[in-house]
Amino acid sequence: MWFAALSPAYARSWFGPFTERLLRGDRDTLRLLARNPFPDAPPAHVRARVFHYRFTDLRELRATGNWWHRTYVREFTRPVSRPLPPEREGRETGREQC
Repeated sequence: MWFAALSPAYARSWFGPFTERLLRGDRDTLRLLARNPFPDAPPAHVRARVFHYRFTDLRELRATGNWWHRTYVREFTRPVSRPLPPEREGRETGREQC
């Protein structure tokens, strides 16, 4: 996914559908990942954030075991949530449907 942050215009056409399919637990989409990060159930929410990574030097690697530093840059997309099934709408907030 790293290349999506390099060119948001490139990612615009596929990243939204990708996250929607993750929320549905789409098997073909999950196969695109090295491992399924949601083995038990599809996620309720997905967000994408951009980080800057910098490798540590040899001294720091030996002292800490850390290979890199990660610094938050910005949100890539707004968080998206899986729609509630019709029978659950209103219950999540404690409000019943009228």
